Amino acid sequence: MEQPSPLRKLLEKRLTETNTSACLVLRGAEEWLAYGRVDEAMHLMSVTKFVVTLAAARAVELGFLGWDTPVCRFFPEWRQGRKQAVTVRHLLGHVSGLQNVPDARQEIYPAPDFVKLALAAELEAEPGTVFAYNNKAMNLVPALLERATGQPFEHYVRWALLLEEEFRWAKDAAGNAQGMAGLELSARGLARLGSRIASDRAGGLLSKEALDELLAVPPEPYRGYSLWPIREGGQVIGWQANGYLGQWLVIFPPTELVGVRLVRADHHRSSDDDFPDFLRLMQDIHKEVFAE
Repeated sequence: MEQPSPLRKLLEKRLTETNTSACLVLRGAEEWLAYGRVDEAMHLMSVTKFVVTLAAARAVELGFLGWDTPVCRFFPEWRQGRKQAVTVRHLLGHVSGLQNVPDARQEIYPAPDFVKLALAAELEAEPGTVFAYNNKAMNLVPALLERATGQPFEHYVRWALLLEEEFRWAKDAAGNAQGMAGLELSARGLARLGSRIASDRAGGLLSKEALDELLAVPPEPYRGYSLWPIREGGQVIGWQANGYLGQWLVIFPPTELVGVRLVRADHHRSSDDDFPDFLRLMQDIHKEVFAE
């Protein structure tokens, strides 16, 4: 019987130490490690942004909109003034220029309608010029996709992303699905989405051209579409999305390696449970266990 690698043993040890609720590591379609409740839906926190962005990329692929479609096509409130220059690409790439307080508890969560809050925000920078991680702008995307596709957002996501797993999506008091967070999905469901990116085939979701756009590495200060490059030695070797509490999605296309780590909010004891070294461990696994 093949002995587990030292890195696998170390990962399992750290998963226990950090009170991890679920971890799934896939190489292609094969499970390299399954830990905890991999089929239980859990709150992805800001990793939700990756799924929302993937749904938007799929809408581009299907012809419902374009990366450079003006947002005002779907929200006529922005047809006047500087906001008419804001595009879908700007929202997804965090370069819309919309005013935003980074702590969502200050402005966003107290608001009864996240979409109206975003639409009313002033511009702090010209669209496309300044990177600023923007929860407020991301909250516009689900409503935009509903208007572009003519479908309820959750129905569209299930259909467009070929989701087989059960999921739940948090909504504001007005019934708008959140774009910044709020998705509850299992580690298996998230890993499968990641695998569609890692395989460079997107599981029938995206063309190579759409994938190239999604995985483009723009010059600084821009960072990408809520799927951030993993750099080593000046080279991009993979991609990651992360969220509050230590939610992780890590993708290494060269080895088709995907890692997901999730912790339930009621199991998270302290910042020690954020598991910040998960990314480094996955990099080591990619290089030492699977890289040729």
